[in-house]
Amino acid sequence: MLVLCTGLASGAESLFTGKSTGTWEKLEFNSLKLRFFGDPKQDAAKSYPLVIFLHGRGSGGNDNEKQLGSGAKSFADPENFAKRPCFILVPQCPDDKIGWLGTTQDDLIKLINVAVESLPVDKTRIYLTGLSMGGFGTWFAIAREPALFAAALPVCGGGDPATATAIRKVPIWAFHGAEDNVVPPSFSQKMVAALKKIDGNIKYTELPGVKHNAWDHVYANQEVHEWLFSQQQ
Repeated sequence: MLVLCTGLASGAESLFTGKSTGTWEKLEFNSLKLRFFGDPKQDAAKSYPLVIFLHGRGSGGNDNEKQLGSGAKSFADPENFAKRPCFILVPQCPDDKIGWLGTTQDDLIKLINVAVESLPVDKTRIYLTGLSMGGFGTWFAIAREPALFAAALPVCGGGDPATATAIRKVPIWAFHGAEDNVVPPSFSQKMVAALKKIDGNIKYTELPGVKHNAWDHVYANQEVHEWLFSQQQ
């Protein structure tokens, strides 16, 4: 069941009005700056997947620019977008010290719900991905709202193995560099082990010889994009 917030904040219902322009529009929602990408030529009779991308530490703040690096734009790449049209949300965490937790996580979930209510989103195809700090944020967000997401793609992150039961049915493909010396692979390995123990819907790829920049390999991989967009509730 999709969990929608009630009583949208004043003006929130018009946040995305006229913003499907084929460019990375700058928007703001509560504590979050964000960039939004939508196709102005979308078919009004269709609904489209929604992709949410969570950046890593170092891309936070309020410039509404840095979060577009390290893979976010791959989903709007002309070749990818032609095959897999969608709406793309790339919020910016206001405080990297807190990360995608607390009020930031609250506002993230509210933002997703506003997008679902305001745009022709296919509610069965809402995808969450993130790298490093955003990889942690991905694990945390699907544990909080597992029914909201059709699939998750956490990259070089980690979560709480105690949440495995809550996220058991969410299709997850986790990635980690085998030589990561910033976030050790054990963070992903523990989540994967906890999910495998209860027959969770989990795939795991550990990239040999790759350090913390696993995202360079993940978001450039067509197989990853194809897998993500093939998932449906």
